[in-house]
Amino acid sequence: MCWTQSSKRPRMKDIETMIGLLSSKANDQCPCDNTFLNSDISEVRQTHKRSGENWNAAFNPTAQNITELKDLLKIPNSSPVSCVRFSSEGRIIAIAGAASIQLIDIVKNKHIRTVGHPKLYFLSDVCFSSDDKYLAAAGECLPQSSRKSSLHYTRKGCCFVWSTESFTCLHVFEKHEQEVNAVTFSKDSRLVATGSSDCTVRLWDIRSGESRLFRMTDAIKEGVDASITSIALSPDGNLLAAGCFDEVIRLWNVNTGDYVGQLGGHSDAVYCVTFSIDERYLKLFSGSLDKSIKCWNIGGPSKLSSERSKAAGWFCKFTRSGHEREILGLTQSVCGKWLASCSPDQRIIFWEAENGHAQFVINTKDLGSVKSVSMTNGKQGGILAAVTGENEVQIWTFAFKQFSA
Repeated sequence: MCWTQSSKRPRMKDIETMIGLLSSKANDQCPCDNTFLNSDISEVRQTHKRSGENWNAAFNPTAQNITELKDLLKIPNSSPVSCVRFSSEGRIIAIAGAASIQLIDIVKNKHIRTVGHPKLYFLSDVCFSSDDKYLAAAGECLPQSSRKSSLHYTRKGCCFVWSTESFTCLHVFEKHEQEVNAVTFSKDSRLVATGSSDCTVRLWDIRSGESRLFRMTDAIKEGVDASITSIALSPDGNLLAAGCFDEVIRLWNVNTGDYVGQLGGHSDAVYCVTFSIDERYLKLFSGSLDKSIKCWNIGGPSKLSSERSKAAGWFCKFTRSGHEREILGLTQSVCGKWLASCSPDQRIIFWEAENGHAQFVINTKDLGSVKSVSMTNGKQGGILAAVTGENEVQIWTFAFKQFSA
């Protein structure tokens, strides 16, 4: 997939032929039984269901090791919430509202601070750096001269970066021509990547503020919207992936800036992408408006080798369905073993990342649709947060234990 500067670069036509439509070569041999996702909660054995205030959950009868699911917190917000993210350490949660971010200490159940900026108009994504020294937010901002008359001026795509020590705004990145839909940090916390509806990705240096532009060089059909909805950086920082509205995932070599190619197979917009934690055998997970999740095999570490461009290491490992509507959010546990997806169908599905085996489903019918999820570690399991309804965040704890007979 990637190559050294001294190696011969594969022709783009060859790359697109090899990996453009690899869904037909999917290697989906796991005999996972996810039929319980279609069952009524009344049909589930008592030992395999849980409930709380305004929600219930059903566990897969074949699952063995996740049994405790409990309410932890419910956090209301004064404005509509677009996104929720845990800090890397896991104690702080960032809740992105219309034009500000609320930081909550979930251990003390205490509001820490409201973070914002005079130029901030709307937020679409938020994230912490790996060392938790920075907080970044993506969305739209207004030009300095137009704050009082927002209806008559074109809004710009932008990314804000704050220090989490002083909460000083360090940067306002405004080079995107349209709204910025996604933001993520590199593992070393030195770079922040942004993806925009202008069909470009930018990689920003936190210290200098300088950026590098990553463009799509494949042919985009006239009239097709190829807006970037989501982005992810591989753990070693060598590979950049972007989920796009035209149903494909595009990839770039971070070190050279070269466009590598695309992964095709979804039948609707790709709304979320995330790389596996384990870079020894790299995978990419994607969620789409076609209601499915796909796991793409990328192979070994994304080192800059010409061998990375061979199709043998690129295929769809599995495709999983279970949501009744489009998938809007996808998050991975810190250990890399679990995935959680969310949808306007008012459900959150918890999956085993290795094979797509569904573990349990949370039904939030009385809480509303779910448009964002985030996960972190807990004392004996994990903590799951979700944006439910228009302006509320629900947080659960889950524990790893054996089911009782």
